[in-house]
Amino acid sequence: MTQATTTPDFEDAAQTEAPTTDALDLEVNDDANLDVDVPSAEDGDVLPTEGEGTKAESAPAKAARPKAPEGFVKPVEFAKLLSEHLKKVVPPQVVYSYIKNNQGESAKNPFPVHAQDGYDWYIKPEEGLAWWDAKNSRVAAGKTARAEKAAKAAAKATEAPTVEAESAAPVEEAE
Repeated sequence: MTQATTTPDFEDAAQTEAPTTDALDLEVNDDANLDVDVPSAEDGDVLPTEGEGTKAESAPAKAARPKAPEGFVKPVEFAKLLSEHLKKVVPPQVVYSYIKNNQGESAKNPFPVHAQDGYDWYIKPEEGLAWWDAKNSRVAAGKTARAEKAAKAAAKATEAPTVEAESAAPVEEAE
């Protein structure tokens, strides 16, 4: 059994007429039914304009975060100083990561941060830069030590053990 398909005729749809105004008999009564409380000049009520008494002017802008004390910087500022020092971009997330992961009693080389006024991560720029340079030298020293160790292991593996036939014990056959 097969179904017969028909092709729709789109010509009829294109010839439809727009609805007449008789069909759209809507009552428009200007603004007669609207009850809006508008202040009049007689009441003395004046709407504030853009410079008078608006919300932005009523409360003074408060700094989102306090500035670091004299001689200290915060991690974001330290990242900028570090970027200038290293001549490459260091994102603040990297600085925060090093601070967080190198803290406490278990850290071998804790990042030099100072707690003051309820904030725990103030950094003295000279201490932070010195720590960073020492970290880079520790990392470089570790890489060279690992490379030397790997070279020694490779050299030892390539040496063929020399066994003299005379010193070898005779092999006994199992029965």
